[in-house]
Amino acid sequence: MKKIRLNWLVGLASMWVATTALGEETIKVALNIPLSGPFANIGELYVNSAQFAIDDINARGGVMGKKFEVVAFDNKNSPQDALLVLKRITDQQIRFMIQSGGSHVAAPLAEAKPAIGVRT
Repeated sequence: MKKIRLNWLVGLASMWVATTALGEETIKVALNIPLSGPFANIGELYVNSAQFAIDDINARGGVMGKKFEVVAFDNKNSPQDALLVLKRITDQQIRFMIQSGGSHVAAPLAEAKPAIGVRT
């Protein structure tokens, strides 16, 4: 459990450094994951795990005073829906996204990033 929290802490610290200049009070982290269909149970487990880790980090004061918020989006384990979710995420100006659902979903997302101005 400590290793999971450490991994999240390192990732969130990286996000904090990237957003320091943005002056955001709460840093939103989007989850582009399956929340319906046959893989919904995996998506829910992912949301619960992410929320647990972020709640723990936020309870300890966040990262250098910044708090984090999980925002889950349903990609239905579909490449097409994952791209629609990516558009919703960028429209809402959420700057960080974690994808789950397999390489068949990840590949189109990776190809779409330059087209919509997303950087890695």
